[in-house]
Amino acid sequence: MKRYFFPAVAILVILGISFGGDYLLSRTLDARLAPLLTRELGLPVKLAPIKARLFQLKANSAELVMGDPSRPAVVARDIYVSLDWSDLFNLEIRLVDAIAGDLTLRLSRWPTNDDPWPTDYFFLDPWLPNDLQVSNGRYVQKDGDQIELSEFHWQREGDGGASLSVAREQNGKKLLLSSTLDSLDQLLALKDITLGMELQVDGMPESAVELTTTLTQPEGIGYTLFAQVETAGLNARISADSQETWSFPDTSQTNIPSLEVDKLQPLVTAYLDSLSDPEPGDESSPALSNLELPAHQGKVTVEKLAIGDEYAVNNGFEFSTGSEGLQISELVSHGPRGVLGGQFSLNNAGGAWQLDLDAEIKARDNEATLGEQYLGADWMWQNGKAQLSGSGSDLDTLMDSLEGDLSLEGFHRGQVNTPVKLTARLDNDPSKTSLDHMEIALGKGRILGSASLSPKDGRRLLQMDVTARDMDLAFLFEGTDVEPQAGVAIPSYLGSFPGIDLNWKLQIKDLLTPALSLSSAEIKLQRTPESGKLEIEAVGVTGGNMRLILDSNAVTGGASEVELSWELENLDLSELFHQDYLFHSRTSGRIDFSAKGKGLNNIFRAMTGRAELSTHIRQNNDDWGRKSSLEEQLELSGDAQLVIEEDRIFGIKIENLDIDSIQQDVSGTLSMVAERDPWFVAEFEAQKLDISGLIDLLPETTAQADRKDLLQTLNELGAARLSLSAKQAIYRDNTVSDLVLEVTSGEKLFNVDQLDFTLDGNPFRSQGGLTWKEKKAAFSGTASVN
Repeated sequence: MKRYFFPAVAILVILGISFGGDYLLSRTLDARLAPLLTRELGLPVKLAPIKARLFQLKANSAELVMGDPSRPAVVARDIYVSLDWSDLFNLEIRLVDAIAGDLTLRLSRWPTNDDPWPTDYFFLDPWLPNDLQVSNGRYVQKDGDQIELSEFHWQREGDGGASLSVAREQNGKKLLLSSTLDSLDQLLALKDITLGMELQVDGMPESAVELTTTLTQPEGIGYTLFAQVETAGLNARISADSQETWSFPDTSQTNIPSLEVDKLQPLVTAYLDSLSDPEPGDESSPALSNLELPAHQGKVTVEKLAIGDEYAVNNGFEFSTGSEGLQISELVSHGPRGVLGGQFSLNNAGGAWQLDLDAEIKARDNEATLGEQYLGADWMWQNGKAQLSGSGSDLDTLMDSLEGDLSLEGFHRGQVNTPVKLTARLDNDPSKTSLDHMEIALGKGRILGSASLSPKDGRRLLQMDVTARDMDLAFLFEGTDVEPQAGVAIPSYLGSFPGIDLNWKLQIKDLLTPALSLSSAEIKLQRTPESGKLEIEAVGVTGGNMRLILDSNAVTGGASEVELSWELENLDLSELFHQDYLFHSRTSGRIDFSAKGKGLNNIFRAMTGRAELSTHIRQNNDDWGRKSSLEEQLELSGDAQLVIEEDRIFGIKIENLDIDSIQQDVSGTLSMVAERDPWFVAEFEAQKLDISGLIDLLPETTAQADRKDLLQTLNELGAARLSLSAKQAIYRDNTVSDLVLEVTSGEKLFNVDQLDFTLDGNPFRSQGGLTWKEKKAAFSGTASVN
């Protein structure tokens, strides 16, 4: 019997542990784990009842609270952890995996004392799991503002390093942060480490920022930091030193070989859009008395600063911060015709802060020619001055108190130098930041205006009122290598200044560019958190009116409903866009688009709509005083869609097109897309086509056509392709059937690729073309009749 007794007891013990071990372990952890964490971490720790699984070495708890329960520093919910038997056999407790459904960190509530900082942090190593994941979390700042986070993932790497990734979603955009650490042991030992970091707005590669930082501890010094920042338009190298291990650097030097503002702007816009607070509210201005600046001295150099084709070299400044505020001195920038120098200070004056700015541009001496680095520059600033001052205890008061003057003088370099002069004055109005006077002289043109930034319902309102006249901007596009950029940019400026309401008004008289001519135009932009409206009214140089309205309204989920309408009244589109034409015409009607979505790019790409246009045609361009005959009218309608590439609108496509008049009945599709070859593509079908009626509408004489001749007009039409098929076509007294016409035009060519029809039962086949050599045209073709 004895030989069966001990196995039986062992079995009973195992069964007892199996059925009761989880309970015993759970109660033991309830009694021991919270006090253990309290002792190790130095602050109260409270755990909800723990459920443990002994043989799997897994445990979970509904809640973990660190710190005063009424003011906790850390709160974690839905916690799951696992251990490893091998660690227990070595009398160690180490977390293998950890998962939390929700985590709140408020480290400003972590208790502090006067004890010296630890010489290392290896005591944290057992509590840093191999893998840690948090579904949702937030970091609460000292002032109570929260930074919502998600997809938190920490992982130890096989080479002794570690990686961390986290996401933040706001305004319909997701900000992704990932980082790598070369050695976790080195970090815990407070020794030399290398940290890599990547930051990007999801789906926007132009927003990518890469940061590599190396921290070393030389003898006799707290630490030395070397950092490299790389992003579109910027590559910076930073070095900094500190005499203390746990302190902000005492000194720093930043070197930027090249700073390209145009490439950097999309990145800045992406982060402003993704990080700005979309919710309006009565937010008080931050008190500057709470502004605490560490003691620091630094120097920044930018070897080349580029804004488009404009360059400045050997740029830099020195700065210092501390309890007295911020000082920027030795500011210098070398432009093609002038040198900028100046200084800036923001001083703490007993709770109020005093801002002073003094800058001046002085002409270079004895420099008749441009340096090689400036050969692409167009704007030559020779003289200028800026003086600005203000004071206040908070940011709004400081901004509203600003007063001063700005002047800038130079010329635009082109075939003829165009003088440019700017003057502006900031008015000290305590209720708002006010630019009460602005005047720009641009050649013979003048721009006058004012602007203000004022409080409104807990937000800020930016108002602008600008008038301009005699704006001949052709000089901006002089030279064979300078052309207006094709297409029209998606109006991303509508999202400028997030968190600020807009009320802008711009009036222009006599505007001329290589791509557009207007007698007058009025532009209005209004924007609030709930809606936005852009309205443009214009008059063409030959008469006729145009009105463009973009209306946006916010809907649930952060999306917007947008409507875009373009209304025309007797407008000469060919003259408006400087295009060659075969017929004199005036167009009336409207094109309406609508879409719903998040983000201007997505909304404009999704836009669809309807075109309803009426075009009147004349043989003589001076014959618009009478009513159009039925033969001189074309009614056009169809389904419209914008053609968009990257962030520019390149054209329009109209499908299910119906062109109707007393003599024509045409249907099909057409598209007009800039920078496409061919830019104009049309495919038409007709039941009835009166060719003689169209030919009769062509200008009869050179004077009537306002052109050298019809051949020259055909030569300048640009790249186009037209396909037409007609059941019946009439030319003079002849009627043909089964007409097929295919025409292409391009640089110095106009081809009739196919002209087939049947006359009196006889099929006719032909093709031909025109080519130009200098100003002479040559024709070749073939034809056959069966």
